[in-house]
Amino acid sequence: MISDKTIDAVRDLPIEDVLKSYGLQFRRRGSTWFASCPFHQERTPSFSITPGKNMWYCHSCHRGGDGIKFYMEKEGLDFSGAVEAIAKANNVCIEYIKSDKTDEQCEAARKREAVLIALSSVHQFFIDQLRVEVNDEARAAREYAYNRWDEEFCTTCGIGLAPKNGRLLAEYCKRKTISEDLLLQSGIYRKDEKSGHIYTLFRNRLIIPIRDRFGRVIAFTGRYLGDAKADQVGKYVNSSNSLIFTKGETIFGIDKARRCRDALFYNIVEGAPDVLRLQSIGLENTVATLGTSWSAAQFDQLSKLTQSVCFIPDSDPPDKEPFGPGFKAVMTNGAEAVRRGFDVTVRELPFNEETMEDGTTILHKNDADEYILSPEIYASIPEKPFILWLAEKKFSVASSIAEERTIISEIADLLRHVKEQNIADEYIAALSK
Repeated sequence: MISDKTIDAVRDLPIEDVLKSYGLQFRRRGSTWFASCPFHQERTPSFSITPGKNMWYCHSCHRGGDGIKFYMEKEGLDFSGAVEAIAKANNVCIEYIKSDKTDEQCEAARKREAVLIALSSVHQFFIDQLRVEVNDEARAAREYAYNRWDEEFCTTCGIGLAPKNGRLLAEYCKRKTISEDLLLQSGIYRKDEKSGHIYTLFRNRLIIPIRDRFGRVIAFTGRYLGDAKADQVGKYVNSSNSLIFTKGETIFGIDKARRCRDALFYNIVEGAPDVLRLQSIGLENTVATLGTSWSAAQFDQLSKLTQSVCFIPDSDPPDKEPFGPGFKAVMTNGAEAVRRGFDVTVRELPFNEETMEDGTTILHKNDADEYILSPEIYASIPEKPFILWLAEKKFSVASSIAEERTIISEIADLLRHVKEQNIADEYIAALSK
């Protein structure tokens, strides 16, 4: 098995070095380089690379990805084979993990690798379904996707389509000799406990790949393209937990965020669509969980990459409680991050306001996906230290001295975890006002 160190070294190679053996003649246009696409014949160069992002994209055949994805598509390799090929072509020392595992552990590792290969193949099916030209279903899905994010981003991100007809995936997997058992293990198929019927989890959904830190697809999240309420289905559905995917241990967007070596902090938003929005406008240092709470395992992963985080909660109008779900989640997660030694800030989105005929104002939900459409909008959102933001929120709804004392105790406890004394002093000075 190839070591994580080798995979990291290959992913960090400049994209122009990864592609140099293919004899592409690049010409620079601003920050982007263009050449004739190696996947098809063309007169006008439409194959582009962005060295700063280590990504490639063809504006004609609409393929794209990173260097490993290029080798996988061009040479027909799996992930490990592509890593090996790139390493050898670029004189990167390949380290293999020596196996002193038991037979059972080796078998488990082989099963995990088999699931990864199966998911990579299924992901290609979803991508191909979105690209089908003479198909109204695919055309409508493309229109929806490209209205949310531009086509190049969708391609390099690996957005796909799970068609309404689940038999299409079943037939594809049969042709690729992917077993039903493997599809169940990977979370693509589910079995009805009562009837024993096996069915495809993703149907009529825009597919967003969930990747590990190396960029390997380990699961999917699917956005329903019909009327979710009328059809009584969830708007978003995630893959089931599997041998390679555990929802409570996965950080969405980590594969791109970890490439931002110069990032001073990470943005933490509420969900996958919010991550895609911010990453699509260049804020690649953005991540999220696939649920509400951050687990210890997720914070541990994050601490290896950054010590500073900025939460951007959904602004939900409160309903019978002082704060909406977005604010409540950040109050909990932000406090835990402070206790774990992170420097924590908050950017609070304004509510969407609707003025009625009688002059009253109704507040509606706002989130990063809908509101932050450019780096300029992001920069315009005021940023506050989490401890000050939390104190302001809680004191604003305190109705007794006893409640205020509880809040003071909570804030004092958080101040104990601020590493820099001068910063703690600044917070105390601000709180005393």
